[in-house]
Amino acid sequence: MDNIERVIRVGEAVGAAMNHQAERAIRIMEEVIAFNSTSGMYSVCLLLAEMGRQNLVLLGDLVPGQVWAMKEPQPHGPCHQAHVFSARLITARANDDDEQCKALFDVLVSAEPREFTAGVMSLLSDVGALNRRAVERYRSA
Repeated sequence: MDNIERVIRVGEAVGAAMNHQAERAIRIMEEVIAFNSTSGMYSVCLLLAEMGRQNLVLLGDLVPGQVWAMKEPQPHGPCHQAHVFSARLITARANDDDEQCKALFDVLVSAEPREFTAGVMSLLSDVGALNRRAVERYRSA
């Protein structure tokens, strides 16, 4: 999958996640995972984290130039680690911490394939939710 197709497919997945079309979002992201190399998936995760960062700026939760922290999700079953990855990656991207982004992704890549997929899907879900919040705030303004 080339860069342009990857960006288009990730955008489609985020749109589906944002619109509560979970099955479609999962199907698209599974395709993205299947047809990308490790470096391609690193680009996908950075793209998603950047979308998350931009939404935090739009929501007023992140002021450019400030160090930002996110409260980690509370433990709640097997998806907890995936949500922790998502929160940490969005936070690292928000802080322009490229080394931390790479370290987080390296840990994810070294996990079992099921855990890798769960981490990417959690990131997709969280970014979809942030997009939804940003659109709702924009519409109500």
